Amino acid sequence: MKYSILLLCILSLAAFSVSFDAWVDYQTGGDSLLPNVGKIKIGGILEGENWNLLVSEEFVNTDSTTLFPRFITSYSQTDIDFTMALGSVVINPHLRFNLFLGDGADIVLPNAEGMASRTRYMRPGLNIETSPFDNITLQAGGMFWIGTLENEYGYEEEEDDDDDDDYDDSEDTRQKYAFGGGVMWESPLGPMFAFSGEYHSKIDAVTGATQSSASEAKDIPEWSRVDCSIIYRPENLDRWSYLTGRLKYSIYNGEDFLGNDIADRLTAGIRVSKTISPSFAVNGTFEASVDFDGEVTRFASSYGEIRAIYHFLQDRTVPSSITVSAQMSSFVTQTGRISLSSRINLYRGLSLLLKGEARETPTSVPGADDTRQRVSYGPGLEYQMGTSLRVWSTIEQQRTNLEEVEVWLRVRAGIEYYFFKE
Repeated sequence: MKYSILLLCILSLAAFSVSFDAWVDYQTGGDSLLPNVGKIKIGGILEGENWNLLVSEEFVNTDSTTLFPRFITSYSQTDIDFTMALGSVVINPHLRFNLFLGDGADIVLPNAEGMASRTRYMRPGLNIETSPFDNITLQAGGMFWIGTLENEYGYEEEEDDDDDDDYDDSEDTRQKYAFGGGVMWESPLGPMFAFSGEYHSKIDAVTGATQSSASEAKDIPEWSRVDCSIIYRPENLDRWSYLTGRLKYSIYNGEDFLGNDIADRLTAGIRVSKTISPSFAVNGTFEASVDFDGEVTRFASSYGEIRAIYHFLQDRTVPSSITVSAQMSSFVTQTGRISLSSRINLYRGLSLLLKGEARETPTSVPGADDTRQRVSYGPGLEYQMGTSLRVWSTIEQQRTNLEEVEVWLRVRAGIEYYFFKE
């Protein structure tokens, strides 16, 4: 993190001829099971005439799973993203470095090789996009991913003095690369046609000098995909309405983790938004997929979400609002969620927060039902100082059915600060 802060300081000093924005977001909280969850994120963006540089650093301490037992996952994540426009060509190199801190949920290694935990990974990448004509867009990109796992025998052992060939350490390095590209054509008739492809290499695993885990590479095989899409956005709608429909057919080449060929997939989706009045709007997203596996055709997945937002007391310093949403998904398992949240302005920047949520998800807790119902609700307070500072705190009560009905309280709080300089 110290390197990111130093870089942000240098950027702020150099920002006399360009615009510079920075932000700090700190959140903390906990309950009887997780007393110290939270995150802190610091970042900044430097913008010139035809370029921008974004740097952010984030420390996160959170639960890694919604199932019991719950694990604490701690990690730091550094992101560097640079974008430059050279005429009609946009170049975007980017880098992410992730370092896992402390203990988290273990990973079961294949081939009966025991347990392992994540330690770190780095992911550099490059994207290029250009529009040689007004109605044609070309894009290409790639990334390289390298990460390490630490096995259950502990930290990396020191090498033997006699350079024994049977030396083995506890770290497992995995590498992967991917690249792809595509073209989109906006036809004069309205619909847009897109053709794209991508390739993902197998994960190359090497453990120590003996390469004892090299055979794991076949457990995470390579695969590739070609997509043919039709996108339609009606232009004869009023300015308060938005509609997008997409039909995509994906041709896969490769095997899944069980060694079966990946089926081709047809996906249809629609996104709609409607502003009924200046204070009320609704939007929804719906998607469904069908797999074609040889001579077998089967339903693959579906997803749907609808949300309604009502704004009131809009003449206040902070407008008030109520949001109601419902979501469902069906894949291997089914999930559902209904939520209601509101912000009611009390005085100047001070607002009352209210939130309620009911959710149903699968669970594998011994002794519990196949599905888990959760209900959480609670109030909170928020204070906003213009667009620069936001401070908030909430208290939530959650009820869930496991082996028996469990009830607990969670306290969360956060501070967000934004700095703008032209």
